[in-house]
Amino acid sequence: MLFMLLFSSYAFAVNCNMLDIKTYDVEVQAGSSKTVTFLVENYAPERFYIDKVNAFDFEQGIRTEEQSWQSVALSQQSAAVRVSIEAEKNAAEGERTASVELHGHFLGGTECGYNSVHASFKVNVVKEPVHRVESRCEGFSLYTLKEKRIGNTGELDFVADNKSNYPAVIKLESPDLGLSDDMFYVPAGEEKNFSVQLQASSWRAELTYNVELSDCGIPNRKTIVYSSAYENTPVEPTPQPTPEETRNIEVSAAASRDENGFLVEVSVYNPNSEPVSGELNVLAPEGWLVAGTGLADIPAHTEIKADIRIVPPAGFTGSRTATVMFNHDGVSEAQDIELKVEKSKSSVNAVATAMAVLGPAAIVIGLIVVIAVFVVLLGAGPTRQELEPWVEAKK
Repeated sequence: MLFMLLFSSYAFAVNCNMLDIKTYDVEVQAGSSKTVTFLVENYAPERFYIDKVNAFDFEQGIRTEEQSWQSVALSQQSAAVRVSIEAEKNAAEGERTASVELHGHFLGGTECGYNSVHASFKVNVVKEPVHRVESRCEGFSLYTLKEKRIGNTGELDFVADNKSNYPAVIKLESPDLGLSDDMFYVPAGEEKNFSVQLQASSWRAELTYNVELSDCGIPNRKTIVYSSAYENTPVEPTPQPTPEETRNIEVSAAASRDENGFLVEVSVYNPNSEPVSGELNVLAPEGWLVAGTGLADIPAHTEIKADIRIVPPAGFTGSRTATVMFNHDGVSEAQDIELKVEKSKSSVNAVATAMAVLGPAAIVIGLIVVIAVFVVLLGAGPTRQELEPWVEAKK
């Protein structure tokens, strides 16, 4: 009994109720389509793998389909699900109901089906575009630069303040810029500071901020990015340092294990008197996820630090090697790191873990239960035989 009690407490450490799909109402003009982004919140202490997403409706005049999704929702974080809604040209005005659902599994093996993780949202079909001024559309602000000057690469910071009751998605677009990330999420009622690495391919580029917030028509913002590396001005040759004057970029990395996989703390030091621009990257085993890499500008005699997240595939045990690399000017500096995931302990150790989690009080209660059962068994046992069987049978 005690074993079953403790094992049950351990087995139900995570469950599907710890997942939540955050949806909002959508407005679509007849004869057009719209793609929206919903967030899957993972409140569990384990990461969750999304195997399949299904978006649908049973309504006339619209068609709802899943478009894409992120495959992993890290512990205490979220993953994005993209859903497209198309309204027929002759669709009648009015509200419809659509749904989105998913199935997948936690790292420990707990599976969640469509009936456990699902949500509905309203689709309002209109004949003409409607620009409403409602309270739900108020309270969102985006703060960024009108102009930004960089070399070949650079970094741009911006702030999103979302005081509305709906989550916001900011998508960055630019045909002439390489971006380290192009999608950012701002939960309802929160302010977020973001940073994106830029790599220019022309002397002038436009960076557009597209904001999705419920049915609100948030105006786009733009930043003009000028790159000195592509200016049409004569550049005086600069003396090149001799090989003796140039030192190698120093890269060091250390990995620590947590519930989301591995957190790699990386240090890159430029010991030279000239700045260096390059790309920080990780070569991981096939099937592993890597986040946090990108472009970096390192001033002279300066050290930069970065946190990189590496997530192994579900069910992985054993040891693998990944390589942290900083590539610059055709040169690559690298360091190998070992990523080790031990096999899960036996059920006996699981019970011991559960006992440790429950605490000393639970252990004392368990011992009392065992002693009580033992005493009952002693009291319920057969009585001592005093006479021969045939004599006792006559008594």
